[in-house]
Amino acid sequence: MNFYSYHYIESHTDTAAFVQIAFMAVLFLMLLFLILRFRKRQMPYKYKEIGVLLFILLILLGGIQVNDWVNKEHTQSEYRGVLNEMNQLAEELDVPVDRIYTNHMTPEEIMLYKVDDQFFRLERNEDDPDHYVLEQIQLLNSATIKTIDD
Repeated sequence: MNFYSYHYIESHTDTAAFVQIAFMAVLFLMLLFLILRFRKRQMPYKYKEIGVLLFILLILLGGIQVNDWVNKEHTQSEYRGVLNEMNQLAEELDVPVDRIYTNHMTPEEIMLYKVDDQFFRLERNEDDPDHYVLEQIQLLNSATIKTIDD
């Protein structure tokens, strides 16, 4: 069973798709060049077809980019939820947040936390997520525990 540190989860909240953005920028510049040539009437018909294809490809990639952005925002929102829970747990147990590990990177109804050599189970109320039960537990097979840091 893997337990993830606060800093490991925090490092996964910042993601970017530089390759897709760069590719879209190149396509946009090519399309702009073709439009300028078309306006000067110096472009053969086959380049007009290429321009239309580039425009369609640019719209398609733009849609993919928006979809990826929405998915990443959702994932980052879940990561921030786990980080917030870890901060709350650190305050409640009066320990620094860098000594807390969790077994999930996304919020779940029941989550396990490792604080130093102790293990805790946090169970959220479905109706009111601000209320939860926190209890110390004893793991039977703690040899399979692996902590993942930065």
